[in-house]
Amino acid sequence: WPAMLSVLRTFTFLPIHEAGHLIFIFFGKSLHYLGGSFWQIMFPLLWFIIAVRQRSHVAPFPLFWVGENMMDVSLYMRDAPVRQLPLLGGHTAGHDWFTLFSMWNMMDDAGLFADIFYYCGIIICLAAIVGGTILAARSFPHPPYALPAPISVSSTDVESSLEEALEKKQRTSPE
Repeated sequence: WPAMLSVLRTFTFLPIHEAGHLIFIFFGKSLHYLGGSFWQIMFPLLWFIIAVRQRSHVAPFPLFWVGENMMDVSLYMRDAPVRQLPLLGGHTAGHDWFTLFSMWNMMDDAGLFADIFYYCGIIICLAAIVGGTILAARSFPHPPYALPAPISVSSTDVESSLEEALEKKQRTSPE
């Protein structure tokens, strides 16, 4: 079960991460490398903002996804000095955070940034769980989309409607 969850996470986050590199390729080397992790967090954050503006009950889900992605990015940051994570293509030369921390001369701070992202991600996930629970508790007695009351129709109503339809058809049909 945990292996299936890991594969599901990878195939959900990876295309969004790689799309971020494509989106930011035209904005310089730093943003190109940063774009994957940035877009991996920004994509669900934009979804959350849209959901909140529309007062959608789905808002806690993308917020949780923001936190989850921040924790995922933190693992990538922490791996920068040692480069042991398996990467797309199988080589360690394309490690985004190794390149970024090297360019910025901040390799010694990789663990600190990873910790900040990780714990912020946990806080955001907890906020999404608490917010979702509160939202569910508030909406349970008054669901936003209640089903309409059933319509009761008596057999006499159906018979009289059929008779009226037959009479109308006889009046309008040519003889």
